[in-house]
Amino acid sequence: MEKAKIISITIFIVIFCLSFVSCHGKEKAFNYFEKGRQLYVDEKLDQALVYFLDSIKCNKNYKQSYVMAAKCYYLTGKNEESKKILQKALKKFDHYVDAEIFLGKVYYFEKNYAKARECFTNVLFEDSDHIDARFLLAELDKAEGKTEYAMTNYIMVVSYLDIIALSKIRTAEIFLKYNQVDKAIAEISFIDSVKQLLDQSTIAQANILLNQIKNQSYTKIP
Repeated sequence: MEKAKIISITIFIVIFCLSFVSCHGKEKAFNYFEKGRQLYVDEKLDQALVYFLDSIKCNKNYKQSYVMAAKCYYLTGKNEESKKILQKALKKFDHYVDAEIFLGKVYYFEKNYAKARECFTNVLFEDSDHIDARFLLAELDKAEGKTEYAMTNYIMVVSYLDIIALSKIRTAEIFLKYNQVDKAIAEISFIDSVKQLLDQSTIAQANILLNQIKNQSYTKIP
């Protein structure tokens, strides 16, 4: 009886330790990823890559690190390494759209259009509204003379303009709160350039904001 109790306690301790190591690994992976992402934003790609790879070492299931490492490889001219780590991610994680779309982009810019098309088609199978995949597939169709297919995809991409325009309006509203008028106007100028494609309600919101700028009637943060 005593022996069984000791064994049970030992098993509990082992499980607890493994659980602790696992949690600690996940935390380290996240911290490495966040550090790598900041370096990536600062365009310190070689340093960022080290952190993304360390993130994977700590937690092989940290999906985002595979794609970010691939981006670092690609942007530093290491296409083969970029494709290898993306293919590794796709084998490990089923239907991982972020990896599939970036792999497609690598193939696209290498002019390997057959492979690129395969990737973009896979992405749309999982996410039929994926705007990047739609646009790049349209580009491929246009280049290959498949104008009808290209037109269908281009029209679907254009349908997202209202969402983009509304995001621009909201961004402008935030800039105005901080009295950054020039930045707000720059955001709104996008809407003027595509207004013939936008819903009237979206244009109306943009005009309200422009009038607020003109009359200086917007609310500022003190």
